[in-house]
Formats: sequence, structure tokens, C-alpha cells
Amino acid sequence: MTSVAGPVELFPVNKRMYSALIESLRGIVWEADAETFQFRFVSNHAESLLGFPREDWLSDPEFWRHHTHPDDLARAAAFCRDCIAKGKDHDFEYRMIARDGRVVWLRDIVTVDRSSSGEVLLRGIMIDITDRREMEDALRASQERLSHAQQAGRVGTFD
Repeated sequence: MTSVAGPVELFPVNKRMYSALIESLRGIVWEADAETFQFRFVSNHAESLLGFPREDWLSDPEFWRHHTHPDDLARAAAFCRDCIAKGKDHDFEYRMIARDGRVVWLRDIVTVDRSSSGEVLLRGIMIDITDRREMEDALRASQERLSHAQQAGRVGTFD
């Protein structure tokens, strides 16, 4: 009879493997301080998606606030702070302004991590959902036009 002393590691984990995995994702992998929202790490996709060098993300303590769409900033920050206070992982959608002025919709999936020392970190991935949001807006506008046309023509619909 054979006994197993501990978990068997089928694939040795190393820094290069983690790096390759992170950089292969089509989202911005990030880590930030929960109190200040200052980024401590962002993957290279941050630069290709929004156009700002990684150094800007890491060196500007207000980067997230400076580049989040002004119409979304208060709501997104309040939601995030509420979840952090409750220690809840969360996800939410908001817009950021790219370096070239484009508006980019993001879905941010966030994990709240409390270390044994009491430090609270946020880790997450920002996924570009701009195409989906634009399609939803176009569908909504089309439905409104149809509804107005039916009202003007006094035509009803049935299912």
C-alpha cells in the first residue's frame, strides 16, 4: 500500500509560466491597494487597450480616478468601497477614457484579499465590453424607433 505525503504537483509553477498566462489574456489583469485604489500591477494589455503606458498606471496614485468616465466615477467608486467594507468580491461595469479620447466600457471582476497583516488588496481583471454595450444601445434605439413608428401609425403588435 502506498501513502501520499502531500499534494502532487503535476506541472511545476514558475514565474515565467504565470507571466505568460497573464499576458495571454485579453483583459487587463491588475492589483491595487484597496484604500487608495493605486495600482501595484497591471498587465501589458492595459497599454494596448487604453493606450497609457504601464508606468502611468503604476506611478499615478489617482490613475483610475483620472481616467474613469466622469459620469461613472462616483457610482463605481461608491460601489467598490461598499464591497470592500463588506469584504465582498464583486464585479461592475463602467467606462474609462482611453489616451486617444475613445470611451471604453469595462467589466471589472474584483477579488478583495485581506492579508494576515491586515492589508487589503484588490485583484482583478478588466474586460473590454464596448462592442456588447454598443450593440445593446443600438438594439434599444431600434426598439424605441419601432415603438414610435407603431404609435404614429396606430399599429399594434402581437406575439
